[in-house]
Parts: sequence; structure tokens; C-alpha cells
Amino acid sequence: MTHKPINAQCLFRELLGVVGEYTHRYYAHLEDNDELLPYVLMDDFSRFVIECQSSGDHDVFERCIRFLNECFTFGDDDVRLLVQSTFAETVETLWNMPDHFSAIYNSLVPDLQRTIRTFN
Repeated sequence: MTHKPINAQCLFRELLGVVGEYTHRYYAHLEDNDELLPYVLMDDFSRFVIECQSSGDHDVFERCIRFLNECFTFGDDDVRLLVQSTFAETVETLWNMPDHFSAIYNSLVPDLQRTIRTFN
């Protein structure tokens, strides 16, 4: 990432540069919706991250997490809200699956961790 505040359009272009494995889903989203719907796409990306973690695809998972951490750390307010309101909420749904939840939660930057309720 550029470490400059970015908007959602730039965010997804940068995502494809970091996580090329997501390209097919990105273009399927555009085809299905005729436009970029950032919250819908980030929700899908969140599920993709969880799938990578669950399947043991550690390289892709780590690149996804690194990207999300950088977005939350360096993104503008809109990008931070996008990550918080979609990715963090998706991770919260894993609280009843401790191994998956812990692997993802422990990989996040502290500021993003604080946005996730741990249900403890």
C-alpha cells in the first residue's frame, strides 16, 4: 500500500495487486452488480479471508490480513469504516469457532482488534 489515505475505489485496485487470487471474485462482483458496491465486496472479501485461513492457505491469508491491517491503519475514515463495519463484523461471527477466531483476531493490529467484540 501507499500509506496515504485512500478511497474505496483505490482500495480494491490495491487489493488486487496484493491478493491476485481474489481477482476472479472482484470481476464477478462487478459483473453481477454492474458497479462497485464497496460494502458488499468487502463482505465477500472477508469471507474469502476466512476461507483462506480455514483451508490452510497461509500465504494468501497473511497477505489478506496484512492488507486489511494497512487499510485500517493508513486508510482514510471511509476506508477504516468499511473495514470495521464489514470485516470486523464478519470476524465476530466466528467467536463460537475459537481456533478460527483466534487465528484471525491475533493477526490484526491492536486498533482493529479493539473494534471486534470477543464475547468473553
